[in-house]
Amino acid sequence: MITHEHSSGVGGSLSPKSLYVRTRITTEVYAQLAREGIRLTLPPDLWSTTIDQLLQICLRENPRTSPKTLQAALERARATAFDTKYAEYTYHHDSRGKDPLWQHAAFDALRRVGWEDVRDPRLLVVGVGNGLEAQGLYGDVRRLTIVDIAPLSLAMARARLPHATATQDPAENLTSVHSNSQDFYLALRVFQSALLNPLRAIHEARRVLTPGGAIVLSISSAFVDCDGRVVLGHVAPRSCSVDASRPVHHAHSIQRLLLRCGFSDADVAETRSDIYVTARNIER
Repeated sequence: MITHEHSSGVGGSLSPKSLYVRTRITTEVYAQLAREGIRLTLPPDLWSTTIDQLLQICLRENPRTSPKTLQAALERARATAFDTKYAEYTYHHDSRGKDPLWQHAAFDALRRVGWEDVRDPRLLVVGVGNGLEAQGLYGDVRRLTIVDIAPLSLAMARARLPHATATQDPAENLTSVHSNSQDFYLALRVFQSALLNPLRAIHEARRVLTPGGAIVLSISSAFVDCDGRVVLGHVAPRSCSVDASRPVHHAHSIQRLLLRCGFSDADVAETRSDIYVTARNIER
């Protein structure tokens, strides 16, 4: 039986022992940089802080360290943080684990942007993590490219998807993916990630997609707590509180960014466990 804790705005909460509370990406990054002797003062608003903003803080607070060294350390810390939190990730902590139809919802999103109209499609999966989501969704796609920032997670995804082309890149800088080379761009629960720069990531998505290609993004709308409750919303930084309104607001902000960056037909669709944002790449 699935139980949901509903809230309006900030109202629900997660246990302090929850994966999403006890392991925070920004906290892990801060700790990793401190171990390397790099000073970093985390800003007060971590909801929207990006990796680029952290780099600017590092540059100000570590004037004797070269920008190249600081950028490399920050990217390394982010990659390590995501491995720490997600390399061994399973559906035990994931609302999709309580939704047997979530793969159908994801495929419906692909279908809405023309998946079945493309013969032998080229699919780019950004933020593949450990490859957990592949089974039942994209594991059988023949022309598959998988990308993740975290090396251990990516190695696990490679083992699950040996036929795929795999590359370690951040979503904001897909250096190993050629321009106009992909028919579909899929990123599941990536655009809610801590420190992601969504504007840069969307520009990269548009670059790698073919003219007329399509993008499918998902935003999680719930967490599974330690006791099995499904708590609706996104957990607030530095808190156990969950904001139930944030997933929808965030999905619509991504929709606006897609349109701003030149995508068309941007749509938002809510499902049981996720909100899907889809759009087409306008032919240039």
